Amino acid sequence: MHGQSYATPRITDGIVKALQDPGRRRPSEMLASRQRDILQLLSEGYSMKQVAGILKITPRTVAFHLYRITEQLGIETSAELVRFAVNQGKVTA
Repeated sequence: MHGQSYATPRITDGIVKALQDPGRRRPSEMLASRQRDILQLLSEGYSMKQVAGILKITPRTVAFHLYRITEQLGIETSAELVRFAVNQGKVTA
């Protein structure tokens, strides 16, 4: 567009919030311990059913935690979740 950059409203909202609150916690610190456990296991390649067995919870509970993780982090796709896990050192690429 005439050599200009464009940022979606979602991106600009994130930038504005970050500038308003520079002391904000890192994204990984926003997750509860159980959410970090689930992200770790999923990042290691376990299925939701396997994660449920390991953590002694139902697959539906794993799915709920995964939903909450994506909501809290503003992640919309599995690829973004994998990228987040790699960036946080949960899994290597």
